[in-house]
Amino acid sequence: MESKSFREFVVSGKLQVNPSIRRNVNGYPYITVLDPSKPQGEQAENIYFGKNTSAKVSEMVDIRGIANDLQVVHTTNALGEQRIKLSMSAYLGADDLFGI
Repeated sequence: MESKSFREFVVSGKLQVNPSIRRNVNGYPYITVLDPSKPQGEQAENIYFGKNTSAKVSEMVDIRGIANDLQVVHTTNALGEQRIKLSMSAYLGADDLFGI
C-alpha cells in the first residue's frame, strides 16, 4: 500500500478538485478530480473515501475543512484491481517510518 498527502497528490499532478462530497447510489462518498492534461472525456476521476473515513465524512458537504488531513492511498481490492482511496489515517512509507 502506497500513500501520499492529498495536497502532494493534487499539486504534483497539477489537478483540479471539486471539493463537494457526493454520494453514489449506494451512499458511498466520493469527490471528483480533474486532470486537464488528459484528453477530453478522460479528465475526470471519482475518488472514493476509504471505509473508516467514509463514516467520518458522512455529514460533510465538502472537503475544505479536512483537505490537509487527507491521504491518497493506492491499494488493491479483493479482485486484484488497483484503486485509489482517500483516508484520514496516517500511513507512512518505509522512508518516513524507518528513516531510510
